[in-house]
Amino acid sequence: MNFELYHGKSRKGIPFGEGILLYSNGNRCYTGNFSKGNFHGYGKYFNKNEVLIYEGYFKQGLYHGIGCSFYENSSLQYNGNWKNGIYHGFGEYYTSNSLKEYEGEFKNGIRHGVGKSFSKSGKLFYKGLWKQGKKNGNGIQYHSNGTPLYKGNWKNNYWQGFGIFYTFQGFKLYEGNFRLSLRSGNGTYFRSNQEIQYIGQWKNDAPSGKGISFFSNQKIKYEGKWKNGSRHGIGIEFNKEGEKILEGKWENDIYISSNRRRTEIRNHFLLQQFLETKDYSLLPKIKPRTIRSHLEKNNIDIEIKGKRKNTLIKLLENTSVQNIEKVEELNIDLFGNEIQNPVRGTDGEIYDKSSMDYLFEKDKKGFYKNIPYIYNSFGVSVPNFPTMGNGKQLTGYSLVI
Repeated sequence: MNFELYHGKSRKGIPFGEGILLYSNGNRCYTGNFSKGNFHGYGKYFNKNEVLIYEGYFKQGLYHGIGCSFYENSSLQYNGNWKNGIYHGFGEYYTSNSLKEYEGEFKNGIRHGVGKSFSKSGKLFYKGLWKQGKKNGNGIQYHSNGTPLYKGNWKNNYWQGFGIFYTFQGFKLYEGNFRLSLRSGNGTYFRSNQEIQYIGQWKNDAPSGKGISFFSNQKIKYEGKWKNGSRHGIGIEFNKEGEKILEGKWENDIYISSNRRRTEIRNHFLLQQFLETKDYSLLPKIKPRTIRSHLEKNNIDIEIKGKRKNTLIKLLENTSVQNIEKVEELNIDLFGNEIQNPVRGTDGEIYDKSSMDYLFEKDKKGFYKNIPYIYNSFGVSVPNFPTMGNGKQLTGYSLVI
C-alpha cells in the first residue's frame, strides 16, 4: 500500500482509524476505518473508476460481517453476511439486472442451509434446503403463478425420494417416489377431481411393473403388469360394473389372450365349421365341453354320451346351423380382405390375419407403422388404436385356428 496516497489518522506512520486511500489517478480507493494499515471496521471500497464495489464491514482487509457488494453498473450484487471475504451466513444475491436470484443461508461462498431461489422473471422458484450449492433435502418448487409444482425430497438439484407433483391449477397429480426428477418406484396418479387413476409401480416417468388403473367411479379397470405406460404382461381387465372381461397376457397395450381363451375360440370355430360343412375330419379336434356349452346356450336338451363323433352326429340330426351361436360369418372382413386365415380381434369381430398383420405392423424400433400415436393422461406417447363400428377398440387379436 502506498501510504503517500493516504489521508487520515495513523499510528507510527501506519493508517489507523478513519482515513481515505486514493488510487494513483486521484480517485478514491477506500474510505473508512483502518487498523495496522488494513481495511478494518466499517468502510467503502471503490474500483479505479471510483465506482462503489463494496460497502460494509472489513476485518484485516477482507469483507467480514454485514456488507453489500455491487456490480460495476452500481446495481446491488449481494447483501448480507461475509466471512473472510466470501458469503457466509444469511444473505441476498441479485443479478446484474437487479433481480433477486437467491435469499437464504450461505457457507464458504455457496448456498447451504435454508434458502429461496427465484426465476429470471423474479418469481419464487424454490424454497427449501440446500447443501454445497445444490438443492438437497426437503423443498418446494413453484409454478410461474405461485402455486406449488413439487413438494418433497431433493438430491443434487433433482426430485429424489418421496414427493408430490401438482398441476398449474394446484391439483395433486402424482404422489410417490421420484428418481432424477422422474416418477420411479411406487406412486399414485390422480385425475383433476383428485380421484385415483393409477396406483402402482413407475419407472422413467411412466407406469412400469405391477399396477392398478381405475375408472372414474373408482372401480378397478385393469390390474396387472405395465411397461412404459402401457399394459404389458399378465393382467386382468374389468368393466365399470367390476366384472372381469379379459384375463391373460398383454403386449404394448394389446391383449394377446390366454391359452385357455385361445382354446375356447378355436373349438368354437371348429364346431361351427363342422355344422356348416359336415367335415367329419374336424370331429377329433373338438372338445366335448365345447359341444355341451353350445347345447346349453341354445336350450337343446340332448344328453352328451359316448364318443364325440356320435354325439355330434346326434346334434346334427336334431338341430340346424341357424340354431347354433356362430363365431362369425366368414367371408370378407371389415378391411375388405377375404377371410382365409381367420383371427378374432379384441373388438369381437373376425378378420383375416393379413388385415391384422398390416394394421399391427411395427418398424425396427418397435413402433406401429399404420397406427397414429397420441399422448395419454400420463404424458406418455401411446398408439391410438381404432374404434370399430361396434364401438369397441381394436387393440389386438388372437388365433382361432
